[in-house]
Amino acid sequence: MDALLKDSEHLAAMIDNVSSVDNLDFVMENYALGHTVMDQRQGHGCLVSVAETVTLEEVNSAPAEVLEFISDFGKPTAPLPAAIVACVPKRVHIDGVGETDFKISPDEITAAIGAGLEEPIEPEPELEVPKELISSSELHELKLQQKPAFISLNQDPSTSKVYDEETGITELCLSNGIPVNYKGVLEQLLGGL
Repeated sequence: MDALLKDSEHLAAMIDNVSSVDNLDFVMENYALGHTVMDQRQGHGCLVSVAETVTLEEVNSAPAEVLEFISDFGKPTAPLPAAIVACVPKRVHIDGVGETDFKISPDEITAAIGAGLEEPIEPEPELEVPKELISSSELHELKLQQKPAFISLNQDPSTSKVYDEETGITELCLSNGIPVNYKGVLEQLLGGL
């Protein structure tokens, strides 16, 4: 729910940056589905007003109904699936045998589905995405320790960068051997190294 609300809030804040083509697609899709059309702010307001009333049971019932053939698998009342798609490799490597055709039977597929349904389902852990991978102070300290510099790209020691007129790309090489290619606005940033 937190992710849904944050995403909705973000969309509402970006209302003035949505292109007219995207707005038109949104209106046409909602009209075709028979949905009420609201702008992003209105939609966010409605979501906030009903978010606290939604229960886990209601959320789980929607996919369970759509996926009855999975959620009721093995029960006498379960509808028969129209198809089961198994994505498998054409050939596999078996130690001691080498490459061989991959073979799977309908019973093996059914057994795999049954085994999967018996396993407990646990939510993925919430991940906090850091705003930066390394702090400015750590970066500064590393810069003082490593003393990064650009080195010659060829035999001419006076040439540390090559500019390609056709693409506008500048090629450099750091002292640790890592090549750096950039175009445009990075000139000022890389000039500080």
